[in-house]
Amino acid sequence: IEIDRLRLAAAACECHGNMRVEFEKIFAMNTARPISLDVPDEGRIP
Repeated sequence: IEIDRLRLAAAACECHGNMRVEFEKIFAMNTARPISLDVPDEGRIP
């Protein structure tokens, strides 16, 4: 088996870059302030 190190390195870098971008998107969404779903008492239906 012969391994083309340059192509392997390029594929690994591309994969790593794509995964880094996806993780950054996920963590950016999780660091946002949570939206409160509480309704004030005067807005509640008895």
